[in-house]
Amino acid sequence: AFVIFHIYIGWHNDIVERNGLVSSIFSGYKFFGKH
Repeated sequence: AFVIFHIYIGWHNDIVERNGLVSSIFSGYKFFGKH
């Protein structure tokens, strides 16, 4: 399950880079996910 989630993050990150509006939101979520 963790592997699938990791792949989803990579795929979502690619889309986030094109969408600056969601970038800040995803950045906070990514930081929260690390902790």
